[in-house]
Amino acid sequence: MKKGVTVDNAAMLLIDHDVCIVYPALNAAHEGFEMELVADAGGSPSHLADQTALRMMEEHGVTMTSTNHLLEERAYSW
Repeated sequence: MKKGVTVDNAAMLLIDHDVCIVYPALNAAHEGFEMELVADAGGSPSHLADQTALRMMEEHGVTMTSTNHLLEERAYSW
Protein backbone atom coordinates (compact mmCIF):
# COMPACT_ATOMS: atom_id res chain seq x y z
CA MET A 1 0.00 0.00 0.00
CA LYS A 2 1.23 3.51 -0.80
CA LYS A 3 2.18 5.84 2.02
CA GLY A 4 -0.51 8.36 2.82
CA VAL A 5 -3.33 6.20 1.46
CA THR A 6 -6.18 5.49 3.84
CA VAL A 7 -8.27 2.37 3.38
CA ASP A 8 -11.45 1.73 5.38
CA ASN A 9 -12.84 -1.24 3.52
CA ALA A 10 -11.65 -4.03 1.30
CA ALA A 11 -13.01 -6.84 -0.81
CA MET A 12 -11.18 -10.15 -0.78
CA LEU A 13 -11.24 -13.08 -3.14
CA LEU A 14 -8.91 -16.04 -3.08
CA ILE A 15 -9.15 -19.66 -4.07
CA ASP A 16 -9.56 -21.52 -0.77
CA HIS A 17 -11.93 -20.02 1.78
CA ASP A 18 -10.85 -22.37 4.56
CA VAL A 19 -7.08 -21.92 4.11
CA CYS A 20 -6.09 -18.83 2.14
CA ILE A 21 -8.71 -16.31 3.13
CA VAL A 22 -10.36 -17.06 6.47
CA TYR A 23 -7.60 -15.79 8.77
CA PRO A 24 -6.54 -12.73 6.73
CA ALA A 25 -10.22 -11.72 6.52
CA LEU A 26 -10.76 -12.27 10.26
CA ASN A 27 -7.61 -10.31 11.11
CA ALA A 28 -8.61 -7.41 8.86
CA ALA A 29 -12.12 -7.33 10.37
CA HIS A 30 -10.57 -7.42 13.85
CA GLU A 31 -8.35 -4.45 12.89
CA GLY A 32 -11.46 -2.44 12.02
CA PHE A 33 -11.67 -2.84 8.26
CA GLU A 34 -15.09 -3.29 6.66
CA MET A 35 -14.50 -6.57 4.86
CA GLU A 36 -16.43 -8.02 1.94
CA LEU A 37 -15.75 -11.55 0.77
CA VAL A 38 -16.61 -12.39 -2.82
CA ALA A 39 -17.99 -15.79 -1.87
CA ASP A 40 -18.54 -17.15 -5.38
CA ALA A 41 -14.95 -16.34 -6.44
CA GLY A 42 -13.49 -19.18 -4.38
CA GLY A 43 -14.39 -22.27 -2.45
CA SER A 44 -12.93 -25.10 -0.42
CA PRO A 45 -12.18 -28.76 -1.07
CA SER A 46 -15.38 -29.83 0.68
CA HIS A 47 -18.81 -28.35 1.26
CA LEU A 48 -18.36 -28.63 5.04
CA ALA A 49 -15.01 -26.79 4.99
CA ASP A 50 -16.47 -24.07 2.78
CA GLN A 51 -19.60 -23.55 4.90
CA THR A 52 -17.60 -23.58 8.15
CA ALA A 53 -15.16 -20.93 6.87
CA LEU A 54 -17.95 -18.73 5.46
CA ARG A 55 -19.97 -18.97 8.68
CA MET A 56 -16.90 -18.15 10.81
CA MET A 57 -16.11 -15.08 8.75
CA GLU A 58 -19.71 -13.87 8.75
CA GLU A 59 -19.95 -14.32 12.54
CA HIS A 60 -16.90 -12.05 12.89
CA GLY A 61 -18.27 -9.21 10.77
CA VAL A 62 -17.15 -10.12 7.25
CA THR A 63 -19.90 -9.31 4.74
CA MET A 64 -20.58 -11.89 2.05
CA THR A 65 -21.14 -10.74 -1.52
CA SER A 66 -21.11 -12.17 -5.04
CA THR A 67 -19.05 -11.20 -8.06
CA ASN A 68 -22.03 -9.66 -9.85
CA HIS A 69 -23.15 -7.72 -6.80
CA LEU A 70 -19.64 -6.38 -6.16
CA LEU A 71 -19.28 -5.20 -9.77
CA GLU A 72 -22.73 -3.61 -9.77
CA GLU A 73 -22.02 -1.90 -6.46
CA ARG A 74 -18.73 -0.46 -7.74
CA ALA A 75 -20.25 0.68 -11.06
CA TYR A 76 -23.13 2.38 -9.25
CA SER A 77 -20.81 4.24 -6.87
CA TRP A 78 -18.66 5.77 -9.64
